[in-house]
Amino acid sequence: MIYFIVGKKRVFESLFVSKYDILNTHSNFKDLSRVLDKKYLQSFMIISIMRDPLEQIISYAYHKAWQKKIHLTNKNEVDVINQIIIDNYENFFSENEKFFNYPLKTKKFFLKLENLDKDILKLSKILDIKLQIFKGLKIRSKIRNRKFKKKDLKKITLKKLYDNNNFKKMLKLGNY
Repeated sequence: MIYFIVGKKRVFESLFVSKYDILNTHSNFKDLSRVLDKKYLQSFMIISIMRDPLEQIISYAYHKAWQKKIHLTNKNEVDVINQIIIDNYENFFSENEKFFNYPLKTKKFFLKLENLDKDILKLSKILDIKLQIFKGLKIRSKIRNRKFKKKDLKKITLKKLYDNNNFKKMLKLGNY
């Protein structure tokens, strides 16, 4: 009897698992389209918060350095972060495809994280509802203890990024 219950886990799974369980805070339109009817989704307005693409890729490079256990020092930080970006920027864009896969006919509104107060006010007017932001919200790029800034990106790094079509799309979507 115990084997029957344990061996038949899938029978009980449907009692506790919903088709919506695949969704989480990082779910994107593609994930939604797996659980909701596509005709229903066409009436949605997508509201997405974007961070400055250069800040995103710098953060990504720091994360890669941490993953690879690369020790950053004052002497090597600028060179190492630039090299990580050059070596990994294509992976960054493939991991962030969620911004590029929204259907063309779907209404979209992108909020810039750096201008969140102003963009929330614009969105409030568009939707005709009162939205507000927490006053204590801190942007991670402003609280991260680091010396590397956008100005530390080398010309070759910037050229690789600005030549990339997906980077151009990100800049355009967020009006950067």
